[in-house]
Amino acid sequence: MTRNKHQGDAYAEDEHGWYREPRSCVEQLFDAVDFRGGLIYDPCCGVGNILDVAKDRGFATIGSDIVQRGARHPFTRGNFLKLTRFPRPIDRPLNIVMNPPFNTPPGSALAIALKAIEFVPFWRFAMLVPLEFVCGQDRYEDLFSKHPPWGVAYCSQRPSMPPGTEVEALALLGKDFRGGKADFVWIIWERDYRGPTRSIWLRPDRVAAPLSDRRIRRGSRSPSVSAQGRK
Repeated sequence: MTRNKHQGDAYAEDEHGWYREPRSCVEQLFDAVDFRGGLIYDPCCGVGNILDVAKDRGFATIGSDIVQRGARHPFTRGNFLKLTRFPRPIDRPLNIVMNPPFNTPPGSALAIALKAIEFVPFWRFAMLVPLEFVCGQDRYEDLFSKHPPWGVAYCSQRPSMPPGTEVEALALLGKDFRGGKADFVWIIWERDYRGPTRSIWLRPDRVAAPLSDRRIRRGSRSPSVSAQGRK
């Protein structure tokens, strides 16, 4: 069985490839990348960790997953690879931010990336993957040569990413994640971008978010969202 690179050696496989990134890893992305105040959609949202960070920064949020794990956001249950209808905000851009299952089943991350790029009307799409994902002839031919990313943001601080169920068990014992052993990057695509791919090194400590990401709308509700079928 291929070992999932989201985990350290001491963690067991998760049957759905659910591995929880630390909040700091998500905050570092939002510190470095502007999402123009858009709707943040996480199609592999788990308990809503990424969406929690986005909401705390004033973004409207929506999620989906094959399992409802208690995410406190508008939610649709379903396998992203089988969905045919996606959020389409009326008054703001759509952004996808996700930590997908990397290799459960094999090739999941590549299939999810291609599905998002080819079928979802996003403005920016950020996907957290092991560093090794950026290498490989097959991924170059199937993904990067056809859809060059806008940027690659490197996690200078290795994130610990145990299975989500193990995070909950550790919390009950009052324990924290173990230190990360694998290198991760956020790969970011922008719709219709045709320039060179930029490299971004994420600082281990948080920095102030761009002003455009700090607009907290008091009393605001999630925007009206219509579903659009794409073939």
